[in-house]
Amino acid sequence: NSAAAHNYYGFVLGQTGSVDAAIDEFRTAIRIDPQYAEAFYNLGTAMVIQGEYTAAMQNLEEALALRPDFSEAQLELANALVARGEIKEAIKELQTVERMKPNVVAAHTQLGVLYSQTGATADAVVEFRRATELQAASPEAHNNLGVALDQNGDLKGAIDEFQRAIALNARFTAAIVNLAQAMRDKGDLAAAITYYRRAIALEPKSASVHADL
Repeated sequence: NSAAAHNYYGFVLGQTGSVDAAIDEFRTAIRIDPQYAEAFYNLGTAMVIQGEYTAAMQNLEEALALRPDFSEAQLELANALVARGEIKEAIKELQTVERMKPNVVAAHTQLGVLYSQTGATADAVVEFRRATELQAASPEAHNNLGVALDQNGDLKGAIDEFQRAIALNARFTAAIVNLAQAMRDKGDLAAAITYYRRAIALEPKSASVHADL
């Protein structure tokens, strides 16, 4: 009947989709041990899933008060802020994570996404490039960098990154489509058609790929 047992059971319940039951377990864990930062974090994360963003933020902030270096809680707090439309505040939280723990890939990735969404494409490139440096074998990281480079006007750099992503995962349809579009923008229509057809072979029911072709 320990706090750790309730916290773990809540985690298992959450993984199976029983979020309400998981929340009850996390609350029980906190009642037993009010200093249990991980239980506050798990409760906050579950409440983000439920769309209860204000309550989620309160619990995540409590987790951070108990453990100021709890980067996972800070990342989840940024997610809650984004869900509430508070993008500037979310960016500040992610920047705090970067200052404390510069090698957290998720912080660079989330910052890159937010910078892209707010038109700060040069900053997005910096963040996504750092993510590829930390996770060179991640096709998603290279694809993200390629998109940011394309948005920032570096078509050649974008093509290089899409090609790296595909080299790491030959079935990465999103990167193949992005490469096809980049080749089309470059004026290499033959290469664009080749990559579009490759994407269609992987996802024959994709209406958007057929439309582009």
